[in-house]
Amino acid sequence: MRDRKRRDLGCDRAAGGEELRDERETDRRGFRIEDVGPQTISVKREGRRWYVILACDEVPAEPLPATGSIVGIDMGTVHFFTDSGGVHVENPKFLDKMADELTAAQQHLSPFPKRTKRRTKKHRAAARKVAKLHAKIWRQRLDHHHKQALALVREHDVIGHEKLNTAGMTKAPAPKPDPAGAGAFLPNGAAAKAGLNRSILDAGWGQFLGILANKAESAGRRVIPVDARNTSRTCPLAAGGCGHVAKENRVTQAKFECVKCGFVENADRVGALNVLHRAGLVLCDAAWPATQEARDFSRGWSHACHFPSPPLPFRHLRCRVGPAGASPLSARGTTGETA
Repeated sequence: MRDRKRRDLGCDRAAGGEELRDERETDRRGFRIEDVGPQTISVKREGRRWYVILACDEVPAEPLPATGSIVGIDMGTVHFFTDSGGVHVENPKFLDKMADELTAAQQHLSPFPKRTKRRTKKHRAAARKVAKLHAKIWRQRLDHHHKQALALVREHDVIGHEKLNTAGMTKAPAPKPDPAGAGAFLPNGAAAKAGLNRSILDAGWGQFLGILANKAESAGRRVIPVDARNTSRTCPLAAGGCGHVAKENRVTQAKFECVKCGFVENADRVGALNVLHRAGLVLCDAAWPATQEARDFSRGWSHACHFPSPPLPFRHLRCRVGPAGASPLSARGTTGETA
């Protein structure tokens, strides 16, 4: 059995299994594997599946043609993400779809001991069933992340997203001791938080953003993580809002209404617009460092932002410097405005 598996993996038994035959010689992108520098080869087993992983150095990048587009995305649980153009990508919720089948498999496994040196045939079969379902959910989620990241990289030159700390966001709430009774605790919303944590982990934000960064680097695109604070509570300057920040602006999970200027928009799109705003300021700051002379000369507005080739739609765009920074897409910084 072991020899058959080694032959299936392409291992040369005569060489002690240290060499791997590559019958194709080239990968899907057309370059030879031996031409991309030193490699490491790992063999991994997941359930009854075996995988060969090749890690190569100095893999040549393949820059995509410029699209002249910049976008901000807001990650969520109701929608997987919403972009600054108002497009919602639905959250497939793979874990929820297979929850009933997974629960039944876990209940069938629960009577068996968790730690034992020898498992019975039924115990091994029950454990394989649970592992198989988890692996299927993981593969579905991974496939969805790759497809959505590829679509973003193909359509946009610059992609802004929130810098999210998913580990901190999914922490269990701290217990609240009841001062009136020794050993008693007050409700801390742990049940509701557990449901939110499950939805965040099912969406897999961290894995998706990692895949997006890797694909963008390979395609010559730029990904800009920005501060996530108050992105859904700030009236978006990029859409003609006033920039007012208040908790009361977020009326419901889906509705945003500014209490100062009355601006109304979908809350997820507001978050994406504010991400786009902050990503644009990062681009401007990198293109033209702010100096006191520039502020004095332009009365708060810097010279034109010159972005590296290929040009973006706001290549000659005025950007405010200083604490009152305005959006690159605001009324005074529209596309094509030159210095």
